Amino acid sequence: MSMCQAEEPATGRCGSLVAGRMIGRGLGRGSDRMFVQIIEGKTSDAAALTRQGERWQDELSPGAMGFLGVTSGVTADGRAITIVRFESEEAARANSDRPEQGAWWAETAQLYDGDISFTESSDVEEFLGGGSDDAGFVQIMKSRGVDRARTAQLDERFQEFAST
Repeated sequence: MSMCQAEEPATGRCGSLVAGRMIGRGLGRGSDRMFVQIIEGKTSDAAALTRQGERWQDELSPGAMGFLGVTSGVTADGRAITIVRFESEEAARANSDRPEQGAWWAETAQLYDGDISFTESSDVEEFLGGGSDDAGFVQIMKSRGVDRARTAQLDERFQEFAST
């Protein structure tokens, strides 16, 4: 799997993941409710961070009510990003409040080098029918101050070409 998280500083191109995975379950296509938690930081141990993600999936996800899925990965230069999808903000908060989640996060946070940024939002747009847990490539684009109406128009035009 590969993923682009903005641009590689040296080349201006998308980076590819040295580790990554998509996991999902839940509401299915067409759901209009979703809350995401985005975790970003640097790591010098992508393999350990991936193992922690796998451990979460195996041990903690069964008790995470409202969990829809996760997309995560680490670029070759150690930039890590994780996007966790929940049915609602309430479901995400309930997961965060679980003692086993707190213990897991305390271990996971040690795998990051330096600051970790957290972004949460219910302002989520699906593109081309939403995500696929079978995707082999994931592109993540971050922006600020976007003309949402213009972006929606461009997305509609692109979908005409993407379906062919």
